[in-house]
Amino acid sequence: MRFVLLALSLFFVQWSFCQNGYYKGISEAAKNPNNVIELDLSAKNLSAIPQAVYTMPNLERLLLSNNQIEIIPADIAKLTHLRILDLKNNPLSFIDSNIAQCTTLEEVYLNHRLGAEWFNAYPEHNRLLTGIFKIASIRTLNIGNLGITELPNMDQLVNLTDLFLYNNSLETLPSSFCACTRLKVCDISNNQIISLPDEIGNLENLQGLNLNGNKLTRFPESFMKLTALTYLNISSNKFLFPNKEVELLSNFSKLKELNLSNNHISKLPDGAGNWMNIQKLDISFNEIGSLPVTFSNLQQMKVLNMSKNEMTNLTYEMTKLSSLEILDLSYNHISELDGKIGTLPSLKVLDASHNAALNTIRDDLYNSASLKMLVLRSTSLSDAQISALLQNIPEIKIIQ
Repeated sequence: MRFVLLALSLFFVQWSFCQNGYYKGISEAAKNPNNVIELDLSAKNLSAIPQAVYTMPNLERLLLSNNQIEIIPADIAKLTHLRILDLKNNPLSFIDSNIAQCTTLEEVYLNHRLGAEWFNAYPEHNRLLTGIFKIASIRTLNIGNLGITELPNMDQLVNLTDLFLYNNSLETLPSSFCACTRLKVCDISNNQIISLPDEIGNLENLQGLNLNGNKLTRFPESFMKLTALTYLNISSNKFLFPNKEVELLSNFSKLKELNLSNNHISKLPDGAGNWMNIQKLDISFNEIGSLPVTFSNLQQMKVLNMSKNEMTNLTYEMTKLSSLEILDLSYNHISELDGKIGTLPSLKVLDASHNAALNTIRDDLYNSASLKMLVLRSTSLSDAQISALLQNIPEIKIIQ
């Protein structure tokens, strides 16, 4: 009886999906081609798109991820209502230019999983983009990890809002990239880009930009105009004058998350005090030995990563960050944990590990009402000092 009820339940679920135009198998969908709105053929080990798909005139969402599809034929143009095309994690080698006739497409996913190197077998992978870059209706385009070395003209992508170009081999961006003025999110991380187009300041709606892992040597002057940014990652680049480049970010007052790590920065600008909405700041793997006085303005900051810098003490500015929950000071040159750090009302985690000179904890630290975890690996603190911490803050977890 239980088996029968389960079978009936599954039947009604499947029937309900079909009634709503959602199909997960080609057989049922092919029986009702006019009813199909969404067809999910993900992970079916397909080597080609079934021909029956092109007989579904009302198809809006075609999900084909995690298959073995290599070719998208000219027949794709028959899907005149298609809005979402998901082809991620397929070994694509050719997309017919007729895809440009899919003028209702809003989301296209061609990206491959990180770490995959399938694209090495297809030296002409750049041509995958020719037709797609002519579709003006596209809003989201993910072409990450495809081994792309060059982008086509982007003038026609006038409605693009989300662009993912991560893990490719791009050395430059075309000036037409800056014609995508509706762009809100752009991930260009882990490419080979040396410079950005001078017109990048035209992207006045850009809110999230990831430039991590490129070879940028400087920002163009117009970069200062990107004041709508709430997320910016410029870690691991090749700036010639990193302190100067960071100073250009001083007027980015809407930033909530900023990653400046691994850039040989030795000083933050006084303008850092303008980042008053910032909640997460990563300045690790730099050469910073002090903080500007204005740093105490960052009252919204919850996470501060200063690991692997040149700090020798906990500065006054740091002890004024009332919203700070996580503070990473590992791999610095700190010799003393100032008791003022215990007055931070929100601090939960403090990582002071790998400060070889650390040999003093001020008694005031015992007054901390919020501290839950203290990481003290590879310091010069004695067992007696650690025991005193545990006695005075019994609920704290100490990692040695």
